[in-house]
Amino acid sequence: MDFTNRFSSGRLDENDEFVKQFKDAVGKTPTDYINHHRIEASKRILSNPECKEIPIAEIANEIGYKDPEEFSTLFYIKVGITPEEYRKEQLSK
Repeated sequence: MDFTNRFSSGRLDENDEFVKQFKDAVGKTPTDYINHHRIEASKRILSNPECKEIPIAEIANEIGYKDPEEFSTLFYIKVGITPEEYRKEQLSK
């Protein structure tokens, strides 16, 4: 299986040479890097008053998550509050 197939299928593991080189260069695994940028993108959308009516599931899908629960769980782990709480907090400022 070539790199593209391993990456797109989520089959890269911590022992993969590419993952090691990527982590050495960037400081994060490819998965962590992608998740970080997806969460940051979702934060921009959630804090935009023009996007306040967009459902969380649609935002999750738009930034690359097929499962909105997976997105919400990861968001909570990374940010410390749910996407809904984040939106409410940001839009009340």
